[in-house]
Amino acid sequence: MLALLAFAAAPRGIGGVVADGLPSFSDILINAAAMQMPARLFDSTVSIGFGINGALWMISVIVCFYLVFPLIAKPYYRHPLIGLTIAAGIAIGWREAAVHLPQVFAALDSSGAQDFFVTLNVVDQLPGWAFSFGLGMTGAWAYGRLRSGAWTVSQRAVLAGAGLAFLACCVCAYLYGERASTVSGAIGGGVARSSATLLIAYTASRGALMGAIVLGPVWMRRPFDNRALRSLAELSYAVYLIHVVIVIYVGGMVLDLPTDGSLGTVAVWFGVVLPLALAYAYLVVRFVERPARAWARRATGRHVPAGAEPAAAGG
Repeated sequence: MLALLAFAAAPRGIGGVVADGLPSFSDILINAAAMQMPARLFDSTVSIGFGINGALWMISVIVCFYLVFPLIAKPYYRHPLIGLTIAAGIAIGWREAAVHLPQVFAALDSSGAQDFFVTLNVVDQLPGWAFSFGLGMTGAWAYGRLRSGAWTVSQRAVLAGAGLAFLACCVCAYLYGERASTVSGAIGGGVARSSATLLIAYTASRGALMGAIVLGPVWMRRPFDNRALRSLAELSYAVYLIHVVIVIYVGGMVLDLPTDGSLGTVAVWFGVVLPLALAYAYLVVRFVERPARAWARRATGRHVPAGAEPAAAGG
């Protein structure tokens, strides 16, 4: 929802990002398959979310990861630290190539886009996120080792690590925002993510902070481990998928909310967008996601113990 802060301070004409006319058959096919980002390697004019819901770029990366995951899961589990090192090398090498060798990727692009836009398309492809996925897999492996008693860690070390990780997160967040602000519009995030060093540091610090919270004393986990947050967590994915659409159509085109960047304006945007996004998310979870999960369990013969399901939204 940090995107709301950007929209609240954006110039007028938010609705201008909406694509004109109906999408082509190829656009429908590419978006339905969640292959927008890979397709943009070959044609930068391919729209993401039909030119409206740009947040869907990340779904392409996730889908591509799950296509690759079965091929790497077993060897990665056997050598998770080596795997993480390789993943870091892939992510750094890919992003550096995107920044310094855009002409190589431009040769694949039939649209003739400028090198700057080619770089933005390339940095957010799956290889650029290899370290992020690798860190998640390595973290899961390490957590299993700790839970089994194979490793031990002192609470003093956890608390010290949490403090350092939190400080590093704050510094990285500031640098990310500063780099993103060098350009206007929605491409600021892509510009910030083109820095391999910043992305690796930011991802590592956030991973370390989350790990410290999980391993730390109960008081550190309490703000994140309660019924209300579990309910919101169940809704979070659907909120992510819809919030930009609500921002554009409701906030920008229907209500024409102010965009002067003041605290009052930010509060108004959150007050309008969040309730609508949460209401949409609840309906999706209640009438689509939960029935789909139940059907999948019945079809595969899986049994989920009582209490294992996420908390029901709204109690």
